[in-house]
Amino acid sequence: MADKEYQAEEHRWTLEQLSEKYKVNLNSAEPKKSQGLTTENATEKLNETGKNRLTPPKQTPEIVKFLMEFLNPFMILLEIAAVLCAISFILQNKAGEKDKSNLYLAIVLFVIVIATSVMSYVQERKSGKLMDSFKNLLPPKCMVIRDSVQQKIFSEDLVLGDIVLLTSGDKCPADLRIINCQDLKVDNSSLTGESEPQSRNAEVSKEENPMESQNLAFYGTLAVDGSAMGVVIRRGDDTLLGQIAGLTKEKGGKTTLEMEVRRFVIFISVLALASGAIFFIIGIVLAVRKETDGPQKQHDIIVSLVNTIGIIVANVPEGLPATVTICLTIAARRLAKNQVWVKELESVETLGSTTMICSDKTGTLTQNRMTAVHAWYDDEIRDVKAPNGGQDITKNPLNLNDPTAARLFRTAAVCCRAQFETITVKVAGKEKPLIERDIIGDASETALLRMCESYFDSIPFRDHFSKVFEIPFNSTNKYQLSIHALPEAPPPVAEREFLRPSVMISPFRNMTKKTIESPVVELEPEEAWDQPRSFAGSGPVRSIQMMEEEAERVRSRKNNRIQQFSLDYQRGEKEKMTQNFTSARTVPQRLVALKGAPEIVIGMCDKIMIGGKAVDLDATYTQKFQDTIIKLASGGERILGFAQIEFEDSIDPAEYNIDAKNYPTSGFTFVGLFSLMDPPRPSVPDSVATCHTAGIKIAMVTGDHPLTATAIAKQIGLLTKPTRDEIAKSRGVSIDQVDETESESVVVTGMKLREWTEEDWAKILNKKEFVFARTSPQQKLVIVEHFQKNGEVVAVTGDGVNDSPALKQANIGVAMGIAGSDVAKEAAKVILMDDNFSSITKGVEEGRVIFENLSKSIMYTLSHLAPEVLPFLINIASGFPVSLTTILILFIDLGTELAPAISLAYEYPESNIMKQRPRNLKKDRLVSFPNLFYAYIQMGIIETLACYAGFLFVFIQLGVPSSVVWSERDNISSGTGFSYNGNNFSDDTVADMLKKAQTAYFATLVLCQASNLISCKTRTLSVFQHGFRNRYVNFAIPISIALLILLVFIPGLNTVIGTSPPPGLFWLIPLPFMFFIIFFNESLKFGKRKFFKNNDYDAELLHDMHTV
Repeated sequence: MADKEYQAEEHRWTLEQLSEKYKVNLNSAEPKKSQGLTTENATEKLNETGKNRLTPPKQTPEIVKFLMEFLNPFMILLEIAAVLCAISFILQNKAGEKDKSNLYLAIVLFVIVIATSVMSYVQERKSGKLMDSFKNLLPPKCMVIRDSVQQKIFSEDLVLGDIVLLTSGDKCPADLRIINCQDLKVDNSSLTGESEPQSRNAEVSKEENPMESQNLAFYGTLAVDGSAMGVVIRRGDDTLLGQIAGLTKEKGGKTTLEMEVRRFVIFISVLALASGAIFFIIGIVLAVRKETDGPQKQHDIIVSLVNTIGIIVANVPEGLPATVTICLTIAARRLAKNQVWVKELESVETLGSTTMICSDKTGTLTQNRMTAVHAWYDDEIRDVKAPNGGQDITKNPLNLNDPTAARLFRTAAVCCRAQFETITVKVAGKEKPLIERDIIGDASETALLRMCESYFDSIPFRDHFSKVFEIPFNSTNKYQLSIHALPEAPPPVAEREFLRPSVMISPFRNMTKKTIESPVVELEPEEAWDQPRSFAGSGPVRSIQMMEEEAERVRSRKNNRIQQFSLDYQRGEKEKMTQNFTSARTVPQRLVALKGAPEIVIGMCDKIMIGGKAVDLDATYTQKFQDTIIKLASGGERILGFAQIEFEDSIDPAEYNIDAKNYPTSGFTFVGLFSLMDPPRPSVPDSVATCHTAGIKIAMVTGDHPLTATAIAKQIGLLTKPTRDEIAKSRGVSIDQVDETESESVVVTGMKLREWTEEDWAKILNKKEFVFARTSPQQKLVIVEHFQKNGEVVAVTGDGVNDSPALKQANIGVAMGIAGSDVAKEAAKVILMDDNFSSITKGVEEGRVIFENLSKSIMYTLSHLAPEVLPFLINIASGFPVSLTTILILFIDLGTELAPAISLAYEYPESNIMKQRPRNLKKDRLVSFPNLFYAYIQMGIIETLACYAGFLFVFIQLGVPSSVVWSERDNISSGTGFSYNGNNFSDDTVADMLKKAQTAYFATLVLCQASNLISCKTRTLSVFQHGFRNRYVNFAIPISIALLILLVFIPGLNTVIGTSPPPGLFWLIPLPFMFFIIFFNESLKFGKRKFFKNNDYDAELLHDMHTV
């Protein structure tokens, strides 16, 4: 794995080591006074190493891409068939025949090839935008120090050792080792998936993994607060972003459908060429043995070659490419209605073949927003109600009438920098409620403010406590402190005018065997605050528009989240405090509110509030505090502590100073805790259960903490069995004493993955439940590769730049449409327009259905090949008249058969398809042996017999018995007159008789295929049990018959294609065969159902078949 990991050691180096390595002037004592590189040195390095840019992939000329579409296996097969038809026409022309049907067929086949290739080229053309998406992440210019002078240069002119200056709003132009830092925070979400800005510092790191180090800033990330100086340690392709971009250049593998089609093309090609070669040899031998003169032998050889070409062409299902494409398009449209947008049609089937889903956590399995879920006060854990409603089934609700709860809420409300947007928003002409508006602030404070607002009117309440001084939260102190004027009669939190009625959060099932139950936050299913809007019922185009609108909402919320770091926002906050000084000077009573990391906050306290009164914080309460922290943290919850001091102070509020510390910094009273979490989406547990029932394994792959990842995995049912660690703890033994085979679940961190060997991987790949935490982009790619090597068909979900290599490598990459980056969307083959994991299960179900229906459609389509090929084989072997012309074959393949074959794409599944195991790629083929046996042997023989019955019946009706047809076969084939039983049949009469008979053969085949279509609706269940709900099949049969009538009876048209209406009694001949086909297939299905009773798994499916 090491070769794909981001390698760096500079985060552990001192400034002296950096200076020596990169030959740059760094001032170790005062980094701000560093002189940087000289211009001469920088120019020399630039000439040696080149520009700081990402290397674009090798571009294939568009004309080459277009021409490559003609080399698709199916296209090659059709091209060969078209060429053979053209050769056949030329040979017939030389032999003096005026039949132009082969010429028409060649032209039509070439048109099909060109049209299909053009459509494929247009579909694939957009795949070359991926590197452009990476370029959008890079800044054009940056500020550096060279020759002791600050200067702005083009980012691509940066060299190793350059000192770069970063300020709020700048994008990082290279990978930097921070050497001086003033509260720098960077947005790493595009690279690591971390949703919150990350604090940076200039201290030498002790972390081995550079991704965990806080003194590195990566190429393409955004500085959202503070400033820093950093030395360039990686440029261009060597940066973390460059390595990710390099991994996305690797081409993904073929889709499962492409592989199936390739196998089918090979099979058809071998069958066509083999049968053609065999019967060509037979025809040549028979022609040579005939006692005829030279010109006649030459004619017989040409006829034999033409018929051989006819055999080869008849074996090619010309309409199949169109059928497959249209079926996939239908499935893609159905998926679009379920918020799944398919970029490549072939990917529809791959979804159905998926055996493993590697899913990101944040935003896919969870709602991607922090929510307050628990409160701890008075030594009791209470449930916090949902911000916007839900079912009131909470077990232990928080009560604002408790005096300690009132103090806890007061502290949370006033010690909070977040605020609702002041812009009035109207929805459907009505003003949007305050609680549903966006909030300016980080995720934690947003959750707290929205929680407060759900209980009482937070804005007027906060206004009663004028803020006069504040210390914002920072990574060093790990707390936030604010001082407020305390009015003589402060409003109680629980007063009626402030109390807001709402309902509680419903707890989760206790899946972790903890005394604390982790909650599910139930929100309004549609149009809920901060939730993606529902798109149900919208067309695909409207769904895309709504996805883009929702994505804009998400971007707006993200901007609001980092807006608090902007200079304008901070300046506005200071102005508000300045305005509060005047009124606060007359209020001696002050309130200090403290919020932060629980261990820091309680360390500043000597009292704890119990029942509304401050009591000593002794060892007993401290232990209870520690126990509560462990319980909440084990549920994956983020915990904040709250404390307060009420005191009287005569100091001017404007004189409070952080350096002088002329305000209380100890002796606080601990009030309580609030715990926050990013709750799972309500629909995810059911979707995970559905996947498990369908035999699909799920692996959570996240950059989050292992505890959080494990807790969420257990809440959604992804982890249902104990890991080795948990088994060892329950037994009180070391993990080495627990055999690997005893556990079917595994939780592993990125640090462990870095050390794993192939042997380690082999031990876990066949487990059933996986959680990978603290993983890097390269590790996510390696995880996917190992699952693929183990035979899994892997689907990967992701939304960030860091996910793009894995999305590209996966059998099918699934990007988030709302929160997803452009890079992720370009790398993926499928986009979830609602960012919901549940949509994937809908996609899997649709993929399975389309595979089943494609298989039925192909089985139906192949059934007419035997009746099309056998007339040519019989003609070559015996000279019997060809009963079906190539032009009629074309009208079957691209006319009468097209609508029925496509209609099967809409067929309902016979059983609950999501209770079946994923198909085995090595055994369950799109064109399997049972399908071929059914099409070529069973239906092939029945339909061929039916067609020849109709063919011979026409001759009998016209006065020529079957025996005479055989004896006069040469004359009938060549259209030469003959005499029988005193009747003279002219050349024109014989030609017309053959046309009528060929038309009868054609009509019988079309009618028999109508019965075959009904039979192909199911494989095991009786069609009468399954029903006829598929209206497309019900319409396809009349359409096919109507087209048959047009081709046979319309004057002029039948002349062009060579048909002639057969005698009226002929139309009775196909009927018994049509009924026999249905009876024959129903008997076979009845036998299958009897066999199923001996198999428990199949018996369960059979039960589903009868109940669906």
